[in-house]
Amino acid sequence: MDPVLKIFVMIVTDYLTPLRTAVWMLPAVAAQIISFMMSPLLARRIRPAYLIGAGLAFSVIGLFLLTQVNVNEVSGFAILVTGYALINFGDGPIMTLSTNMIIGLTPHEKAGLAFTV
Repeated sequence: MDPVLKIFVMIVTDYLTPLRTAVWMLPAVAAQIISFMMSPLLARRIRPAYLIGAGLAFSVIGLFLLTQVNVNEVSGFAILVTGYALINFGDGPIMTLSTNMIIGLTPHEKAGLAFTV
C-alpha cells in the first residue's frame, strides 16, 4: 500500500466515518484513473520523457501541498485531498509509460525478466 495513502487514511478516518472518508478519496481515485487512461494517448503526440517529467512535477506539487496541511483547520481536508489527487495524477505517466518503455525495449528472449520488474 502506498505510504501516502496510509497517512491519508489514518488522518482522515480519525475525523470522518468510513463512508465520508471514501467520498473524500474519490477525487484522488478519479485523478489517477484519468491519468492512467490519458498517458498512453498523450504519448502518441508528446515524447514520453516529457510526460514523465510533467508527472513528476505534478507529484512534487502534490507533496508540497501535503506539507501545508493544518489538521486543526477545516480547509486542511481540502488541501489534503487536492495534494493527494495531484500525487495520483502525476503517478499515471510514470507508471504506465516507464513500464511500457522497459518492456518495449527488452529483447524477446529476456521479456520474462523485464516483466518481473
